[in-house]
Amino acid sequence: MESPTPIKLNILMVGAGIAGLTAVTALRAAGHKITIFESSTLLNEVGAAITLAPNGSRVLSHLGFDFEAAKGVRVKAPSMYFGDTLEERKNPFPASPFWDVNVEDLTDFPNRSFHRVDLHNGLKNLAFRDGGDGSVEVFLGVKIVKVDVENAEIELDDARVWKGDLMIGADGIHSCVRKAALEYSGETEDIEELGWDISRWLLDRKDVEEDDELRQVYVKGNDRSVWITPHKGQSKRLVWYTCRNGEVQNMVALIPTSKGEAEPEPDLDKLLEQFSNFHPSLLKLFTKAETIKTWRLRNRNPIKSFVYGKTILIGDAAHPNLPFNGQGGNQALEDCAVLQELFTDISSNDAILEKMKLFNMIRLKRASRIQISSGVPGSQVNNLSKG
Repeated sequence: MESPTPIKLNILMVGAGIAGLTAVTALRAAGHKITIFESSTLLNEVGAAITLAPNGSRVLSHLGFDFEAAKGVRVKAPSMYFGDTLEERKNPFPASPFWDVNVEDLTDFPNRSFHRVDLHNGLKNLAFRDGGDGSVEVFLGVKIVKVDVENAEIELDDARVWKGDLMIGADGIHSCVRKAALEYSGETEDIEELGWDISRWLLDRKDVEEDDELRQVYVKGNDRSVWITPHKGQSKRLVWYTCRNGEVQNMVALIPTSKGEAEPEPDLDKLLEQFSNFHPSLLKLFTKAETIKTWRLRNRNPIKSFVYGKTILIGDAAHPNLPFNGQGGNQALEDCAVLQELFTDISSNDAILEKMKLFNMIRLKRASRIQISSGVPGSQVNNLSKG
């Protein structure tokens, strides 16, 4: 008996970031029609660097992503220094057998840091490339005023209404689809301050190479990421690693805060004051910055489901990770791999709800556990000040 001919679904994709574009590629490969709704007027990513570990990069490898064109830099075990003395700190985790393992060689999948713009451009090329059975249409600069997760329907501010067989919320941490899903289920958003502010900025490699003191730290790091850890009871820290084939230096400063403090501002003078006991050469990394972005880290507890009516939440809209475990983007990619596997060769519309239930079974516990663990190092890193 012949298998029934697979049907093509009409899928509404809200959001065109890393999760959204990867999902488009995965579902186009399965032959479906995808309509993208993106709030920005330009289909561009912003921000600093992002690390893709093998659990995420293997998904992109399967989809045909061009890692070389995206200019990723191999991630190696970090070199560690005390912030005040620049004295090198040997392995602080001697019990770990994986501290200095080359993960990329071990797994045969890329373990690399990318500039978000380069990664996003590569994902755009995949999502909109010619060929394949599926199709994609994009609406940019749209404002969604109503989301009906039960019926996979959205309304725009110009009164146009779109209805699909399936809706996917991939619109990030401030997701309008997530908000509608929680209202639909009667859940409330559980958010708490983590006790950390984060500042990020980018530097050109020449800014480091042309400075004798900074070059010595970077060269001594042997092209690895550099962790500047606190000393003598201090808890703030600085993380420094490269992307874009080593041409761009990504800087991350973490500063402990007390609950109830005023929202942080990207204030260079304040940052210099907060890190005033760090070695003078390291302070040059701050003063060379053209633009610094600063925000407060907040923990969002896992939600009860990633599936609501005819809607699936993926990426940060489903399980927003804190930056400590470097898994936010990787978990979004895992979501997309499951979408492709489940929604390939759909025999009828009656199978959609069953596939959605399977998505929840596969992803909910794993992604939620990793979301929880992404906040654990926020307390553990305080121990790095001892030694």
